[in-house]
Amino acid sequence: TATVSLALRDSPLVAEETRARVKRTAEEIGYIYNRSAASLRTARSQIVGVAVHNIQNPYFAEIFSSLEDVLEEQGQMIFICNHRDDVKRQQAFVNTLLQHRADGLIICPSVDTTAEEINRLVDQGIPVTLVCREVAGAWAPCVRGDDVAGGYAVTNHLVSQGHSSIAMVGGRRASSTGRDRHAGWRKALEENGID
Repeated sequence: TATVSLALRDSPLVAEETRARVKRTAEEIGYIYNRSAASLRTARSQIVGVAVHNIQNPYFAEIFSSLEDVLEEQGQMIFICNHRDDVKRQQAFVNTLLQHRADGLIICPSVDTTAEEINRLVDQGIPVTLVCREVAGAWAPCVRGDDVAGGYAVTNHLVSQGHSSIAMVGGRRASSTGRDRHAGWRKALEENGID
């Protein structure tokens, strides 16, 4: 059984010919790897959850693509959730990840996500990384752009082009991203004397 297990995991400890024979036999009998059983033995599931509010946003498509490349190199699979800024939908996904003993969570937190929710996961030993949006008081690292600077720069660019009636559409102010972009926009208008 040890040789079969090693062969199915492409271990270099098993001769190439033996590995091929074991894999051929496994395919013939319809063997399917039981990841749940293996995760009990190894305490690893090879699953990382990625949750965002809008999978149709090209920004998140780039994130998924990059994460997939890097995590695949490490033998990890991605489970994706489109929580649509619905905190209950997000919680259901996180609970499913916990049931499958996920190795980690990368999340653009839904509006109304609390620090306590994130901190509870961190306390349980789940590696959590926030992307795009921060949650004040959360004990997880956050990878995001400087949205204040971005809103400020784009607004100043429009002012430098001679525009003076500059509206801001989008960016929910209930999220850190929306608040910060709005703050940058507003700061640029105020500094340029525009109401």
